[in-house]
Amino acid sequence: MLSKYLEPYKHWAKVPLRLVLGGGFVAHGVLKFMSLAATVGFFTGLGFPAGTAQFVAAIEVLGGAALVLGLFTRWAAAVLTVLLLVAIAKVKGAMGWMGGWELDAAYIAGLLSLLTTGGGKVWNLEHKLFDKEC
Repeated sequence: MLSKYLEPYKHWAKVPLRLVLGGGFVAHGVLKFMSLAATVGFFTGLGFPAGTAQFVAAIEVLGGAALVLGLFTRWAAAVLTVLLLVAIAKVKGAMGWMGGWELDAAYIAGLLSLLTTGGGKVWNLEHKLFDKEC
């Protein structure tokens, strides 16, 4: 019964997912750029080259913006999923679930949804520009 009323709005379902996930990545990437010296120190402390900090921050900003805009959503979701899996493996995995990687897992769940189903048709730049079924 409820589905009868919600059916006209099904194309809007991916909008909040894209906005929240994308906005979160943009915010975290900008924060990394704003405190770049500390970010570089953190990454080099993990054994990564210094340039990795800028690379990760750029991926977060660009990938997050792509999700928000609905542009190359599947590619952005795939890259951001890999980024989070590396973060879990290198940093957060040892912290355990609570206070460790539970938020990353929630992000990955949302990203996998976008990866498998695309960014939708509403407020989706890819759909507008390329007339693709997203």
